[in-house]
Amino acid sequence: MEQQLGCSRHAAAVAGDFICVCRLTTDFFVHGIERYFDFDGNEAAFRLKYNDSCGSNIDKILEEVKAEWAERLQKYRRSEEVHQRIRERYVPLHPELRKFSEQCLDPLFLELVQRCRKLGPGPFKIEDLKAAGFEIVVPPAREPDGVSRPTGGVVAVPRVFTPGFLRKLTEELVHFAETGLEYTRPNTMNRNGGVLLYELGFQSFLDTLVQEYLNPVCRVCVPDDFVDKDAEASGEPSVLDSHRVFTVAYRTADYENVDPCTKKRRTTFRDDAPFDTKLTVHTDNSEATMNLHLAGDWTGGALNFYGCFPAATTATEEESYDEAVANIRKQKDAVKIALQRNGGDAEDSSIGMACFHTGSEFHEACPVDSGWRLNLVVWLRSSRMRNAQCPMCNKCGPGLKVARVG
Repeated sequence: MEQQLGCSRHAAAVAGDFICVCRLTTDFFVHGIERYFDFDGNEAAFRLKYNDSCGSNIDKILEEVKAEWAERLQKYRRSEEVHQRIRERYVPLHPELRKFSEQCLDPLFLELVQRCRKLGPGPFKIEDLKAAGFEIVVPPAREPDGVSRPTGGVVAVPRVFTPGFLRKLTEELVHFAETGLEYTRPNTMNRNGGVLLYELGFQSFLDTLVQEYLNPVCRVCVPDDFVDKDAEASGEPSVLDSHRVFTVAYRTADYENVDPCTKKRRTTFRDDAPFDTKLTVHTDNSEATMNLHLAGDWTGGALNFYGCFPAATTATEEESYDEAVANIRKQKDAVKIALQRNGGDAEDSSIGMACFHTGSEFHEACPVDSGWRLNLVVWLRSSRMRNAQCPMCNKCGPGLKVARVG
């Protein structure tokens, strides 16, 4: 997971960018045990910190963390090089997709955007959100009740883009996978099948989408992590002015990347590489997130929500992130709220549906039971918030250290 400080709308670090130093030393995800680790290159310090909890697995875990650490350092240094190589060698299947037009957006979503522009920043009551056109997945509950974690709520809309745009975008992503060109992994948790849309030439498209359409929507439905009421009152709007946009993919072991009948590639997965069927409990490196079901034919794969971090629940002291995840795992069957999702062409298909939630909302993608699913994830970020406090390590003011990458 990456973080960028400043006002650039492209959230993938390129030469000359600054990031919080925590992005180089924390949150290395080990898939086998579904746990994050910190590592700054000091093996002795790592062993001292984790030996008791890892036991005999410490050597294996350290090797995996070291590999992730080295990959992350290289990713920041080489991201522009990889991007340039794609620009030079990749021939787009649908080049027209890179030019933004309202015709790619669903008419009902455009109506929702207009209503949100008139409403201004939230939070709003449930009835107001419904009237604006949102489906309430998780009702906002901003005060702790001693059982569940507080939440800014989760909402959904049936469509953001037109079916034709979704089809062409999926074809573009499958076409890119066929080339075998090197690309940048969007994050450390998802291992295969996803791509940063910037690397395929969608920078300008995404700038317009976020600034003109998703920004007013998020100010209404999920304002908790970035809207500053005091700043709004003094005439300084709280806006989401940067973004990181990527795809993630999941499939079962028996689902083949190439259709056995047509002999054509039908997924975005690279061959002979690890793949994911699920994604464990986590929060996002964003102030607001849009998660859209882009394509696929699957069963299972519900999206579970567990409330926000940090949160005061039944504990009297503030939890660490690891403690919060552990507590959720202990009681998640009792507190989860699931968003069911279905793939394919059936009437109840959720392809095209998007949900919106705060970046601090804990959630997980449950295993797909059959088939494959492709999601478009938009992390929306506020430079104003991030320049004051890193949302990942919570350092602020003089304690916020940045590093130049590239």
